[in-house]
Amino acid sequence: MSRRGTALLLALATLVAIGLLGAIALSVARVQRTVTRQSLGAARASWAAQAGVARILADWRALGLESLSVGASASAGVTTLDPLTRSADSVVRLGKSVFEVRVSGERLDAGAMVTAREPQSVLVLLLQPAAPDRAAAWASGPVRLSGMASLSGGDAVPAGWDSSCPGAAAPGPGVLAQGGSTVDMSGCTAAGCLSGTPPIARDTLAAGPGHLAALHSFWGAIDTLIGGTVSGVAPLAGGGICTDSAGLNWGAPEDPAHPCFDLFRVVGARSGTALLSGTGQGLLLGEGDLVLDGDFRFYGVVAASGSVILRGRSEVVGTVLAGLSGSDSLVLAAQARLARSVCAVRRALAGTARPVRLRVRGWFAVP
Repeated sequence: MSRRGTALLLALATLVAIGLLGAIALSVARVQRTVTRQSLGAARASWAAQAGVARILADWRALGLESLSVGASASAGVTTLDPLTRSADSVVRLGKSVFEVRVSGERLDAGAMVTAREPQSVLVLLLQPAAPDRAAAWASGPVRLSGMASLSGGDAVPAGWDSSCPGAAAPGPGVLAQGGSTVDMSGCTAAGCLSGTPPIARDTLAAGPGHLAALHSFWGAIDTLIGGTVSGVAPLAGGGICTDSAGLNWGAPEDPAHPCFDLFRVVGARSGTALLSGTGQGLLLGEGDLVLDGDFRFYGVVAASGSVILRGRSEVVGTVLAGLSGSDSLVLAAQARLARSVCAVRRALAGTARPVRLRVRGWFAVP
């Protein structure tokens, strides 16, 4: 074979080799692109599943999941991240306080075919605060009533709440006081400013501080943190829907027909906070001294680790837990009113239950 022929064969072999390498490179690139697309689709499906869990926790009460019976399940709708990424969500009640949230994240192609699916399942614990409703007030330190103020241990059912309450309970103590607590009514100008059965009882088990500490363990679940002087607490709605994102919307306890009648807040108050006007319901937790003044009215549980002072025309319908130490006072002055209400306490506790995702080892549901 001539040199020219040999060179031609080498050239052809080189071209064939280059072609094969190019084909291999192209094939590898296609595989990598497919793998990347599938990985990205799976990631997006996983994000959709996580978004589904987050949405269910955020919309828990609106979805009515607490009404599920044990063993029952309910669809929680669809969570959409974009037109091609979504999750189909459902919830199963496993026990009194335990739920399983099931979500299936999906990534679609332009033809609406599912290209990636990520089913996931998480456990959710419904945490509900606990508070006593036996008395109008629990006090660790001195209790002082003056002016036209009143404190009653009789069970009050708020106006318009008849369909939400089972009826009035038996009267309870006006004040359950710790061992060294004193009650001073010498400044009262109206007869019967303190009433109950009996008006004053001793907390022989020293349960008040324990209840107060348990309530303050719920501080991490607060919806609104306030401090200083606060006015204008009021329900807010638009188009017949409660605007629960408003920071000073703490429900509409005085209007059962209002869209926010079933909205309850966990409100945290910095030490020295003074509330001057408006209405609210739920849990009002003070990290120190707390003042209710003006015409502010609250339905549910007020619990402060310092002194609690009600003055002006302020009012609490439910129960008040005042102070962790013997130096913390409960004071009612002017025309302030504190009325025990079993229904207000229980509605507030049920309404402020919070779903918490259990931090246990996760798992993927079997499709």
